[in-house]
Amino acid sequence: MAPGQDLPIRMMLTELNSHFRADRGRPALAFALLRRVNNLSELVVVANNLLSLHDRVTSPYHFYEVWFEEPKSETTVSTGAFNTDPQGKGILIFRFNPLEIGGYPLAFFKQIYITAEPQDGDPAPATKVLG
Repeated sequence: MAPGQDLPIRMMLTELNSHFRADRGRPALAFALLRRVNNLSELVVVANNLLSLHDRVTSPYHFYEVWFEEPKSETTVSTGAFNTDPQGKGILIFRFNPLEIGGYPLAFFKQIYITAEPQDGDPAPATKVLG
């Protein structure tokens, strides 16, 4: 994302951690679309080849979470959580005020990434998976 960039914005999120691949033979990835819908902004994230976490009793991770980030200040805002089906596909749709998110203008954020999250009540991002 770039300051002043018009919507829609399309991004590909690439693998940062191969531990979360559903199919070990190919990388996980996601596509993100940031667009305007009526009077709202909408982020649509479609993930592919991510391990399903909700049925992994031995894993400390329980869900994936999508984040906006401004890396210099390390400011993050969560856009919500999702999980994947047995084929490794998952989707998140997040609608928000087009002028700001988490008290910041949308242009403030430079990145979107996905983390794997434990159910520990900690609101901070955990293990980065795609970015």
